[in-house]
Amino acid sequence: MWKRSPLDRSLSAVAAGVFTALAKLRRARGVHPHGIGFDGVLTLQAGPGLDLMPGLGPPRSVAAVLRLSRSFGFPRPLPDLLGVALKLPELHGPGRDQDFLLVSAFDGRLSKYVPVPAPRYSWRAYSSLLPYRSNGRIVLPGALGASPAAAYGHDEMAGALHAAQHGALRFALAVAPALGRFAAVGELRAQQQLAESAVQALRFNPFHTAESIIPAAGPLNGMRRAAYAASQRARPDANQ
Repeated sequence: MWKRSPLDRSLSAVAAGVFTALAKLRRARGVHPHGIGFDGVLTLQAGPGLDLMPGLGPPRSVAAVLRLSRSFGFPRPLPDLLGVALKLPELHGPGRDQDFLLVSAFDGRLSKYVPVPAPRYSWRAYSSLLPYRSNGRIVLPGALGASPAAAYGHDEMAGALHAAQHGALRFALAVAPALGRFAAVGELRAQQQLAESAVQALRFNPFHTAESIIPAAGPLNGMRRAAYAASQRARPDANQ
């Protein structure tokens, strides 16, 4: 854990206040308030991507939970950032999940840090935007876009459901070095759609991770930690 400055603590307090207010106003998550979810499977594959994030473990298939959402919940037809939240239950042992929270972004060496509204889940790339430290290296987790079947339907969620119904809703989980391009870690495939109540009960947090895959030190990730914790505490179902 890094030594936090008074400025870091002040910024975190501001972030916590903003996300508390949003969660209370919406009576839901401060951001990504509504979405759809799926049980799924992640098949980890040997290669450059897994070499950058060995803390995920050896090549194999592991259980996954996937949630898709519009980040700010703007009414359509306004564009929005598309969110991809991934949970790998107990990947690091009992009670120790691995979560990744990603949004639609560009996929260049530098532009992968830039979020961009996307019309469909067939969009090219998704990024954590903020860096992680993996075995001493700075990396950026991400994903490469869903199959073309996700482009069908009148909006992005309808397209994702269409793809899932045809067994074609899948992403490539990916990781990039700080100034490099994304390389696939494995294939993430959605399977059974979750009931709305199960989706609302999900809790994702980028700090659900292992010591070998940790959000990098700095004020932005400090704000992120405070914001997620405050938003979840303020939700009406916080104690459920």
